[in-house]
Formats: sequence, structure tokens, C-alpha cells
Amino acid sequence: MEKRLPLALLLSLVFVWVYLQMTAPPPPPEGSIPPAAESVNAAPGIGATPDQDGSAPLASGVPASASDAPLEPGVPVPFEGEGYRAEFSTRGGGLTWLELTDYHTKAHESDALPLLEDAGDGIGHFLVRDFNGRYPLDSVAWEVEQRRSDEGRDQLVFRWTAPDGLRFTRTVTDHGDRTSFGLSVEVENLGTQDPGGTLTLVMQGPHGLRDDQAGTQFAGGVTGLVVVRGPEGDDVHKWAGDKLVSGDPRRIATGETLVAAGSMTNYFTSVLVPEEGTYVSLAQPEATPDRELLEAAVAAKHPVDENDAARWRDRLRGEHKTNAAVNLVLSAKYPAPGQAARYDFKAYAGPKDRNLARQPGYLFLDPILENAFGRWAWINHALLAILGFFHGLTNNWGVAIILLVVIVRLLLFPLNRIQQSSMARYGATMQRLKPELDALKLKLKGNTRKFNEEQMKLLKREGASPPLGGCLLMFLQFPVWISLFQILRNSIELRHADFVFWVHDLSRPDQMPLPFSVYGINHVNVLPILMAIANVVQLRFQPKPADESQAQMQKIMGLMMPVMMLVFLYNYPSGLSLYIFTSSVLGIFEYQVIRRFWPVAGAPGSAAVATAGKSAPA
Repeated sequence: MEKRLPLALLLSLVFVWVYLQMTAPPPPPEGSIPPAAESVNAAPGIGATPDQDGSAPLASGVPASASDAPLEPGVPVPFEGEGYRAEFSTRGGGLTWLELTDYHTKAHESDALPLLEDAGDGIGHFLVRDFNGRYPLDSVAWEVEQRRSDEGRDQLVFRWTAPDGLRFTRTVTDHGDRTSFGLSVEVENLGTQDPGGTLTLVMQGPHGLRDDQAGTQFAGGVTGLVVVRGPEGDDVHKWAGDKLVSGDPRRIATGETLVAAGSMTNYFTSVLVPEEGTYVSLAQPEATPDRELLEAAVAAKHPVDENDAARWRDRLRGEHKTNAAVNLVLSAKYPAPGQAARYDFKAYAGPKDRNLARQPGYLFLDPILENAFGRWAWINHALLAILGFFHGLTNNWGVAIILLVVIVRLLLFPLNRIQQSSMARYGATMQRLKPELDALKLKLKGNTRKFNEEQMKLLKREGASPPLGGCLLMFLQFPVWISLFQILRNSIELRHADFVFWVHDLSRPDQMPLPFSVYGINHVNVLPILMAIANVVQLRFQPKPADESQAQMQKIMGLMMPVMMLVFLYNYPSGLSLYIFTSSVLGIFEYQVIRRFWPVAGAPGSAAVATAGKSAPA
């Protein structure tokens, strides 16, 4: 027993450490990087067709971004489609904000979920920049026309014509697809001159993707990503933390195709998906400000007026670049007079939905989902399928988790029975040998080494050794715990998953409201507390060692392990606490069943059950 318990604690500590390391959110980026146009310029060999080195110098004296050119006032233009509402602006023709109408900020609320937020200061989503700074596409006011397409779908058509006769047209089309719309950029030469050379545009990805899990211990933050399909399959490249700050681009090599690029959180993603015929040469990450954090920091400075707030905003912006964006480089020859170049994308802003990923037009979601599951994908898929089956029967994800526990405990019951019987036999043997051990201890008092040697000889003669099955049983459930956490953390199906009473979201702490407030705390997470209590009770049912020092060690361990689990899991998803609580309760029941039907002679309480259980199998 004295060997088994420390080993169990060691394995528990190792599990918790691995658990936290694998699920820890990436560190927030520090410092700042140049704005989009400048950071793209910093990458060598871009801004050219695939067979060029892109070393041509930038045009001098021409603004390269909205921050350099005077901003013209924009007019908001509403737009909506299946599952979303949005607003565009005539300034730059970009998206100002987008919200999902079928998802909500909190469980049991009816408000729409803001997904792409207004980043402020003229920064929009899906803007187009001229890489060489010749055309101030992201800062000028575009003409806009609201119309119907030939298929009868809503469209927004933004146009701006440069003095040299080059006309740029941005078309937004609602194709009736869920939380997505078509986005095209066309460059037409209406003049009489052929400029020659290469026109390089930068399609700016979504900036300011909102992380609805921000502020929780299990939030993954906003991560930039690009999915590239090559001869060996799909490659998902991600930028977060230091990788996002360094800004190393992902080139699209010969034989590769860009599948999607953008940013994602635990449950949602916003990406640009190039349509057939649209070539992207490079994907460039960019660290962007988190507006909520930035505005909170500005408010903390107590600005006297809006001008003072603007100064603080400029000063603090670099310290709050915790959001991520990915910009795409598009290169083609300047169109000759009467000709045009066109780029077509699908813009998606919605959930990382596995059911949606199986439908045509949404296959780009599949590699993103697989990457989120990582090395645990195979077991995650199996558990999610089981949970989904039980949810289909009960229409309650909490009950589904409970039924999953029942299945796991049934599968482990034979091993648990062997382990419990082995522990009971060991306890009975130690109880029978206690007089001999006490006499041996008295005889060899002060000679610990000799006593241990004689004790081992006695135990070997009697065929008694401390069972280690309990550690194995615990270790076998670690993958299930980790997998369940990954499912709760990344599966949109379990976001806002309701259970009973006050538990309205199994993907977050249960937070039962209190009728009072203590130091600003007005709620308590009940399920982790119940989990710890059940663990204490379950450990109390374990056979007691005959040796008093061993019994004391078991008692201490019986308190340390539940407290440790309570501390680590208190602010984690309540669905995980529900699983462990249910498993402990069933473990207590299993212990009573094993004692009743598989009694061990000489074990505590065996005489009482032996008579009643004579007909039970030996």
C-alpha cells in the first residue's frame, strides 16, 4: 500500500502537468510589428508573379496604407444573409462588422453573437491594398450600388476609378450559403495606355475576430492560420504568440494550392477561400490590436477628451496586439486597355461545424477541425460520436456525458474487480501477518534496513505484494479525460450545452449564482466541489492498511488528491467535473457490488457478506 499510493500521486501530478501543458493557451504576443502593407513588403521575393523574384523597388512618395493617406468619410451599407448580419463601408469598400444571428453571447440569451468587430481607426475586414502604394484603395471612398445578381441574389458593388483609367470593382454576393458570401475583386483598364509590369494587390483578411472565450483559463486566443494543399495532403500552418510577432510568411509553392486563410478561435473561424482560377502567391500573418483590451487600457488613462483618447490609443496600440490576421498577396500583369484581371473568394465567418464541413462548398473546414483535435483526433472522434448518439436519445449533453461514464466504467469493471479483490487479499494478508510483523519490528528495533529485509522475506514467503492495479485503472482513464476536455473546448456542438438547474453551459464553469457577494464573488462552481467530495468518499472506501503509518499516509493521500483536482479543475469546463464526479459515484457503487458478490476471506467485512453471498462466484 505504501508503494501504491505515492506512485498514484506521482502519476496524478504527471497527468495534471501534461494536461495543463497540452491545453494551455498560447502566450499573448508582445511588442508590435509594422502595419499590413509594410510587413508584407518586408518579406523577400513577394509582390511578383511566381517566376519573378519580386525585387522591384516600391514606388516612392506614394502612400501605401490607410494610415498614410487622408481618410475620406465612409457611409455604412447594411448587408445580410443566412445566419448573419453585417455592415460594409464605402471607405475602402471593406466590412465593418459581422454578427451571427443563430449564435449568442451567453446561454439562454437571444442576442446575436458579434464575431467580426469594428477595429476602429479605419481598419476594416477584407480590404484591398495596393502593394506598391500607387492606388490608395483602402482609404478612398468607393461608389456603391445595391442590386440583384442574375440569379436573384443580393449584391453590393463597390467601384473606384483611378486617374489613369484603371477601375477597381469589389463585389459582395449573397449566394444563400450559411454564414458566408462571395467576394470578388476586378481590375479593368478603361484607359488607352498599357502600364506593363506586375500589379500586386494585398487582400487583407479578417481583422478583429472576437474570442467569445476570452478571460477564461481555457481560451485558446485568436490564431492566424492558412491551409495549403500539396502533393502530400493538407498542411495547416498557424501563427500565434512569438510566431505571429515574427511574421514569417507562408509561401504557396509550385504544386501547392491555398485552401483557406484567416483566423480562428476555439469555436469559430473567419477565412478567405480562393475560388478556382484565383492564384495566391503568399500568406502573410499580422498581429492586430484587440479593440476591447485597447479601449479598456485607454479608459484606464482617464483621457480628458476625444483627442486625448486618440493620443493614448496610438500610444497603447502596440501593447495590445493580441489578435491575428492573415493577408494574401495577389499578383498578375497589369491589364492591357480593354482587358481585366479578376480574383474570386468565398468569405466565411462562422462556427467550426463538423456537420457543415461534410457539405459541398465547406470542405475547407475539415482540415481546420482535424488540426484543432491534434494528436487526440482518433479518440476525440470516437467519444464525440458516442456523446452525439446519447444526445440524440436524451436531447441533453449532460445526460450524454453521464451515459458515457457508464459505458467506460462497464468496460473497466473486470479490471476494477481484479484490482479490488487483489487489494482486499493484500489487506487480509497484512492483517493476518500483523502479529509477526509487530514482533519482528520489536526484535529489530533501531535496525530499519534489517527489518525491511526480513519483512520482504516474510511477504515473499506468503506471496503478498502491494497491488498496483489501482494506478493502472486511473491511468487508463487519463486519455478519456483529456479527450473530453478537447471536445468541450473545441466542438461547437457543446458550446452552451445545457444540463439541469443552474448548469447552462457544460463548456464553461457552472457558476451557480449566490444570493450575496463576497469580495466581488457572487457565484460558486458547485460541480468541482461535488467532484472533490465524491473523490474523498471513494478513497475512504479503499481497504485500510494494517500498519498505522501506512494507514496515516493513505488518509493524507485521500485528502491531497481530491484537493489538488479541485484546485486545478475549478475554473475548467463543468462537463469535465461532471464526468469525474459521476465516475467517482459509480466507483463507490462498484466497490459495494464487488464486496457483495466477490468477497475475500479475511478482508474487512467479508464475514458479514460471505454468508449472504455463498452462492456468488468465488
